[in-house]
Amino acid sequence: MIRKAVMSDLDGIMNIIKQTIEDMKAVENYQWNSDYPTREIFAADIASGELYLLDTNGGEIGGVICINFDEPEEYLGPKWTYEKQAVILHRLVVNSVCKGQGTGTKLMEFAQEKAAELGFDYIKSDTYSTNKVMNALFRKMGYKYVGDTHFPGREFVFYCYEKELASA
Repeated sequence: MIRKAVMSDLDGIMNIIKQTIEDMKAVENYQWNSDYPTREIFAADIASGELYLLDTNGGEIGGVICINFDEPEEYLGPKWTYEKQAVILHRLVVNSVCKGQGTGTKLMEFAQEKAAELGFDYIKSDTYSTNKVMNALFRKMGYKYVGDTHFPGREFVFYCYEKELASA
């Protein structure tokens, strides 16, 4: 079941983030670190009602995704197909104990359903160029690569993706 995250979920989410950062380091993906994403960012996502959580049957947090309209200024560089407002996906993370179970796919499918529910048919997102898992998930889900951008403090570029949904 996917639901809005609540503040009592924050400690569990941050445990997943800590483990994910270690997992990323092990494969030389330095997209996330102690500077990003922070507890404060996830708390703000929860407070604004923009963070969604997949509850597993065993009561574990399977993963989370932030769904909002906050388009970073770094998105001005890539050549997006459309100039219309898009739903933006941020901070998708899967609990390491749930990897390989389709959790990322479920969260992405939910995000697409939520975008349509909100009346939008266009989604944008990005991921670090060295994040092989997330890049593969975007391709699997039918997202189109539109270009690169740079975020402050990161050595490598981020790949930007978009997807047009069937009319909302």
